[in-house]
Amino acid sequence: MSDPIQKAIQAVMVSILMADGQIGTVLSKLSLVADENLCTPLRLRGRQLVYRRERIKGLTTVELQDELIALGRAPVGK
Repeated sequence: MSDPIQKAIQAVMVSILMADGQIGTVLSKLSLVADENLCTPLRLRGRQLVYRRERIKGLTTVELQDELIALGRAPVGK
């Protein structure tokens, strides 16, 4: 994987996994899917973590972490 946006998301997911195993485990089971029509930086769609590249680029690492933690706490569809 050479996509820098996916690398940034995954790096933050690893950081969350180290700090909070429960949320990190939920996030690690999601597949990453880019969608440039998304209105928000990140959204859950079933078992996918859908992201908008340009919106992710505009987030700091802390903001990205906060977004991911919030999604990791949301119920995941089966």
